[in-house]
Amino acid sequence: MVVAEPNGSGWKLDQVSVELPGRTRVEANGLLDLSANRSFKGTLTAASSQPSGLSSWLAGDIAPEIRSLNALGFSADVLINDHVQQFDNLELAAGGAILKGRIERQVPDNGDP
Repeated sequence: MVVAEPNGSGWKLDQVSVELPGRTRVEANGLLDLSANRSFKGTLTAASSQPSGLSSWLAGDIAPEIRSLNALGFSADVLINDHVQQFDNLELAAGGAILKGRIERQVPDNGDP
């Protein structure tokens, strides 16, 4: 499902949701900029109640560690562009464990990751 409206050089995503294998749901909302400075800024949530099914679909096989998980998910406020990928207010849940924090990856000006 997509609920969106044009916004300058991109889209204001009020709601985007998709169902994937492994009883997985991915949802997002925010601003998608499709200009030369392409980016997405908003919230992103993914939850799988059958991580082994998702793993099989994505990678073609299932690691033993994934087989033992009964659920897997994350949510975060994100900023994704060519230079930085930020995940603020990150909550990662795997099985019964929950990890909270922040992750950021930056690409230097020379372009080498």
